[in-house]
Amino acid sequence: MFTVIPYFNFPNALEALTYYEETLGAKVTSKFMANDPLFGQADADEDVIMNAEFELLGQRFMLSTTPDKTPVNNEGVYVAFNFDGKDQEAMVQAQAFYERAIQSDSQILVPLGATPWSPLYGMFTDPFGISWMVNAR
Repeated sequence: MFTVIPYFNFPNALEALTYYEETLGAKVTSKFMANDPLFGQADADEDVIMNAEFELLGQRFMLSTTPDKTPVNNEGVYVAFNFDGKDQEAMVQAQAFYERAIQSDSQILVPLGATPWSPLYGMFTDPFGISWMVNAR
């Protein structure tokens, strides 16, 4: 069996990981820095992530710092959380996730609410260029 895991790259990956953890409620499950003895780069910047994993709304994600902190354009990168609209716990989690995002530096693209295709749908872009959707089915 295969699993798809979104893998993000940012020039400021440590800042992004901290944002996902502190603002969106992610749980960091592993983090390996470039200056870790494992990589033999003792002189590497302290904020360079070789690989990190986190969980958000029960899903797994990975990220790292771009080589030489090269800027990237994440426009067009979307993550869609789909869930059962009859599951009240999922509805509450989706609403809380969206509210945490819009109370930070995220840009609202679609306000959270009912749409013709969903009883609860919303979309925002985080400060790192990733767009996130919540969609009740």
